[in-house]
Parts: sequence; C-alpha cells; structure tokens
Amino acid sequence: MENLRRWLLLLIVFLITGFTFSETFIVENDLQRVINTAKDGDVLILNNSFSGKIEIVGKRLKIVGKNESVELSFVSRNTENIFNEKPIIYLEDATVTLENVKINASNVVGIGILNSSVYLKNVTIVLSNGIGIVSVSDEKNESYVKLEMVEIMAKKYKKVSGRNVSLIFNGVGVLGSYNTTIVANNVEILGMKKGFILENTESYIFNSSFSENELCLIILSGNQNIINNKFVLNVQGIVAANDSKVSLVNNHFDENNQDIELLTESCNSCPNTRKFTGVLKGYSNVSGIFSNKTKFPAHFWEDM
Repeated sequence: MENLRRWLLLLIVFLITGFTFSETFIVENDLQRVINTAKDGDVLILNNSFSGKIEIVGKRLKIVGKNESVELSFVSRNTENIFNEKPIIYLEDATVTLENVKINASNVVGIGILNSSVYLKNVTIVLSNGIGIVSVSDEKNESYVKLEMVEIMAKKYKKVSGRNVSLIFNGVGVLGSYNTTIVANNVEILGMKKGFILENTESYIFNSSFSENELCLIILSGNQNIINNKFVLNVQGIVAANDSKVSLVNNHFDENNQDIELLTESCNSCPNTRKFTGVLKGYSNVSGIFSNKTKFPAHFWEDM
C-alpha cells in the first residue's frame, strides 16, 4: 500500500511539472525573436505591421492581428524567379493558425508550407507578381491547408461596374503539390493569373467565388472536389489535365469566356501538363450555360 501511494505521488508530481501552460504575447516589434522564444500553444497578438520575413519551424503557434490593418509585407527586387526568395512566412514541421491579418507580397511567395498544417481565417493576401500560398511535402510526410474567409487578390485589382478592363494578370493564389490536402471554405479569388494550381493529393473547395481572373482552377492531379462555387466574369473557369479526378457539385458559371476545358492534347512546352485522361464527375449537377468551347467526351465523365 505504501509503494502504491509513493507511485501515485510521483505520478502527480510528474504531471504537474511536465504540464506547461500556453501564454499570450503582445508583439510590438521583432516578431521573429518572439517566435523563437515562444512555446507550443502560445498565442502571439500582432499590435503592429511588420516588413520582412519570418520562419516557424517545429512549433505550434497561433498568430492573430489586433485589427484588420495589421500587415505582413515584403517587396523583392527579383522579378524573374520568385522561388529564389524565401517566403514572407515559412512554415516547416509546424502547426500554425493565422487570423485577422493582411499579407502583401510583391515578387515573392506569401506563405510557404513544408510538412506543416496551417489554418487561415479572416486573412487577405494581396499579390503583385507573387504567389499567395505554396504547400508541399516530403515523400513520407504531408501538409494540410485550411482556408476560411480568405481573400486573395491582385494589388491593382479594381472592380469597375462589374467589369475590370485594366487588370494585368500576374499572380497565383494557391499552389498545392505532393501530399497536401486543401480545404477552402468561403474564399474569394480576384484578378489572379491562376487562382488555384492543384497537383496535390486532395482538395475540397466550396462556397467560394472567383471573379475576373484569367484562369480560376487548373487541375493537374489528385482528387479534386469543387462544390457550390461561383465563377463569374473570368477568362477561363476550370481547366483539367492529366489523370486527375474532378467532382463538380452545384457550381454556377456566368459570363465567363470559357467555363470548363478538358485538355485534348499534351502541352510540349508544359512538362507537367498532359492530355486529360482522368474522370470528371457531376456534370449534371453543374448549373449555368457552358460555352461552345466546352467539350465532354463521353468516356471522360460520369454522373455522381
């Protein structure tokens, strides 16, 4: 009995000393230093905007802007290959929640994700020759991206009476690759050269809107579920290639130059883009009138 009491006492001491409480920090400056000293579970409240880059490696943190004017920004002079620059926010083996901030990226990637999980809520990403989010993984790992109430738009985007006549398309919203899962709910994509480039394992994009983009979704591989979205006044809505599996449910297309295209030929100048040989499901559940350019070979699609 005495030994049992002793073991119970040791267990209680272990639990008390081993348990750590999360803390909340108000960050006025030197954000990277605060990140370096923060513990798993800590909350960082950004009281100011920050110009520069940050890295979060191997940590679980929540970063929240005190108000919607808080901005993380960086302007690179390298206009040729933005992948030569590190992203404004780089995540590796991390779990990060980012809320209530604006990311302003010029000639650079806004958020770079490697083997990490990120949750963005009430976030605006403004791009000039940049990519909003790039998510990849190593062969034996995976990344997870959840977007909710996120707006990604071109820096020069201006909506004029429902039509944008002066936009120069040069930004990419989200690039998912390798073992990445993307869940996007209530996302707005405005003025992008490409809204989403999907060559990742799986995505669920729903309740979102795409307006005045050159190309909203290019699907190159994976299981891609496009549900209850609006595509309005775009040059192209969805382009599918390679051996991708596309499920379309209750989407609406209006005044696009081309709604959906299945590539019928391989692109010699685009090594990752080949003739569409996959499966398109849910054609009968898509609302809207398709353009004359849209063709659905019978063996490429089936009803849900």
